[in-house]
Parts: sequence; C-alpha cells; structure tokens
Amino acid sequence: EQGVGDEIMFASMFAELSQCAETFVIECDPRLKTLFEGVFPKLNFMAKANYASVTGIDYQISIASLAQVLRKSRDSFNQTPAGFLKPTTRALPPEAQALLASLPRPWIGVSWESYALTTNFRQRKSIPAEQFSNLTQGLPGSVINLQFPNPHQHEGPSEQVIPDGVVTLPAIDLKNDFELLANLIAQLDSVITIGNSVAHLCGAIGVPATVLLPSVSDWRWGFSGDRSPWYPNLVLARNSDPLDWGASLNALLQKYRT
Repeated sequence: EQGVGDEIMFASMFAELSQCAETFVIECDPRLKTLFEGVFPKLNFMAKANYASVTGIDYQISIASLAQVLRKSRDSFNQTPAGFLKPTTRALPPEAQALLASLPRPWIGVSWESYALTTNFRQRKSIPAEQFSNLTQGLPGSVINLQFPNPHQHEGPSEQVIPDGVVTLPAIDLKNDFELLANLIAQLDSVITIGNSVAHLCGAIGVPATVLLPSVSDWRWGFSGDRSPWYPNLVLARNSDPLDWGASLNALLQKYRT
C-alpha cells in the first residue's frame, strides 16, 4: 500500500482472516513483521520481496481491496477489537528506560512531521517545529520525541529541527525499529501527533492520542468528525485554518492544562 501507516490500519482485519480455513501469506513492511507475528500466529507474514520469487500462491488481493469484502458498512468496523496490536516483551535499551523513568509524568509523546514522498502532501500534513514548540514547551509533565529523524532523505539529507521542550531518548531507532517504537508508545500516558505512522501505531495499540489533521485531511481520516472507525481510541482534531496551526495548537494546550 501507500505507506506503513496504511499497512497498520488494514491490519485491523487480520483477526478475521485468522478465523478462516484458508492459508494466508501476507506481504508486509519488514519493520512490522515481528509485531504482526506476535499477535496473529495463524497467519504467515513475509517481508516485502520480489514478486517473482514468491511461489505457491493461488490467489492474490491487495489489502485495501480486502476492505471491500470485510468493511462494507460502518457496523462492520465493530468487529475490530480495541488495541488489535500488542507490544512485544522486548525491553527498551537500559539507557532509554532509565531516562524515561527519571522524567516527571505525564509522559506525552509527540510527532509533528510527515515523511510523505510528495512535497505538497508532506507540507500540508506537517507542522513546522518552530510553531509546534508553542505547544510542546507549555505541556505538563515530559514531552517524548516519537518523530522519525532526518526527514526527506529521498530529496537529500536535511537537518531536523526538534521543538522546544522535547526529550529524545537514546539508543532507539524511531524510523526503522517499529517494535521498540511500539513498546515506547505503550508506556506513554498520551500522544499528540499528525496523521502519520505514529498515529496509526497509537490507534492499533490502543494508546490515547490526539491526531492533528489539516483543514482538508486525506481519505484515511475522513472529511468530518472527531473519531475514526478504524481507531476508536483516537481523537481527531481538524485544523480550521489551511495556512496556520496556531489556533488548533492553543486549543489543545488549554485542554492539557485543565
């Protein structure tokens, strides 16, 4: 599918596949393979490979098209259990766990930038770090970095600006180690993120999160309402201004302060 977030979202249908008599082989992003295998042992997961090397498959369907079979109505989403993915037992690196334990609570995870390949889509979803700082430096407790490092590598490396007040835990590869990222998210009290893979992980694990969406969001989040049928534990905060996030960030900050 288009991104790792899509794979996580459509994985909410895997429980239904597990109840079928047929044998399913699911091609997935390598970063998700361990997480999926731990929850759906009856399914066979294969890291993305050259299609020519795959043999013995009788039928194929794109996972988004599977939703045409299993998600035909709003009521069909009720079959998805809350928190359909579970963190593994793998512990955070000792230095990361020690730093996290030393920080005052609540622990609030944040992610503010999209890794989308197209510039327009990326800019529309992302919140500039300088503006996001107006939120992070006023939040209670401790603000934990969940953002992929060094964005836009496909256009050439660029320096990443970290918002004020955000703590980056050591020894965790936030881009490539989704198992540890999921385990970190599961320990947090809440998360504030844009509509990226962090939002999908929060929804899949069942961690309370607010998803900041642009004035016109993409199809994954619908075009109205503050809830998603895919992830009932997420609150969708839709920005009213297409050019500025100030009002939305201020409103969210006030909620956290009350």
